[in-house]
Amino acid sequence: MAKNEWVYDNNYNSWFYLKIDGSYANQEWQKINGKWYYFKKWGSMAKSQWQGNYFLNGQGAMMQNEWLYDKHYKTWFYLKADGSYANEQWQKIDGKWYYFKKWGYMAQDEWQGNYYLTESGAMATGELVMDDTRYTFADSGELKEKKALNVGWVYRNGHRYFFNHREEQVGTDRAKKVIDVSEHNGRISDWKKVIQENGVDGVIVRLGYSGVEDKELAYNIQELNRLGIPYGVYLYTYAENETDAENDAKQTIELLKKYKMNLSYPIYYDVENWEYVNKTKRASNDTGIWVKIINKYMTTMKQAGYQNVKVYSYRQLLQTRLNHPDILQHVNWVAAYTDVLDWNNPHYSGEKGWQYTSSDSLKGIRGHVDVSVWY
Repeated sequence: MAKNEWVYDNNYNSWFYLKIDGSYANQEWQKINGKWYYFKKWGSMAKSQWQGNYFLNGQGAMMQNEWLYDKHYKTWFYLKADGSYANEQWQKIDGKWYYFKKWGYMAQDEWQGNYYLTESGAMATGELVMDDTRYTFADSGELKEKKALNVGWVYRNGHRYFFNHREEQVGTDRAKKVIDVSEHNGRISDWKKVIQENGVDGVIVRLGYSGVEDKELAYNIQELNRLGIPYGVYLYTYAENETDAENDAKQTIELLKKYKMNLSYPIYYDVENWEYVNKTKRASNDTGIWVKIINKYMTTMKQAGYQNVKVYSYRQLLQTRLNHPDILQHVNWVAAYTDVLDWNNPHYSGEKGWQYTSSDSLKGIRGHVDVSVWY
């Protein structure tokens, strides 16, 4: 008779354990070679599941001093030295403090008394900026100071200013709040409300992309013209060569004339790191090719009488493949979703825009909105 042995039964697709008396472990815990296992009714070994306050891993062993992410509960748990999950208590793990709520859920992005648990779950120490407020915590994690920051759009003495996340003023009190929109924002039914209730000074409207008109262009231009709201436009390019760039320019000109646009802001050539959905084509990495593409677009536009034509892109591209004087001389609108812009263009002087977020929420517009400061 087998004793103190593991037995695998193919019929039940499970491990069983035969105890010292030869009977199989049944609805009970067994410590085997220093590890704890639980055997369910009829003796099959439990694995990858909870058993009361304990969790059995994929090999059936009780987890101890380990993290566990449970997809069902969508949270992290911590199994202590005795195997039970941490519950309504603090735990110091690898030098950091964590708090586990009722039923063992790890606290994150929330306060626990005078302490703050960060996104990772670790207790905050030192300085932390949240919701335009700077919090200072002691080494013990206790909150020492809370101070509102001058961040974003701030009103003082009847004037409005914009501050980056270093509390540095961007521009003067004449800085403008400018949004850009496309069909992805859906139908904007009340443009007057959008402007008045969000403090918006201007709008950059998408014309479309290479060869395709934006589905909301006609409506957006009609409403902006009717209400006298200052606006500019942009065309997203998929250009691969000068011929494509010339076609982009012709498309831009056609749409400008078609909708009798009265522009207050520039016409923008939107140059990004495009890629086809099916991955068959993508934007060139060759700076020389982009110099030719952009110069062709600019030349074609100016020959048609359009002088206020600029380039929009994001900082990373302007520091790499688009970093060329012949391109940078046209750039006055830059996207960088960071605390500060941290980029200067030595080849352009004049009014410029920093698109500082792509995820703002504005009254009257569905979903996330791109917002820029114009200065």
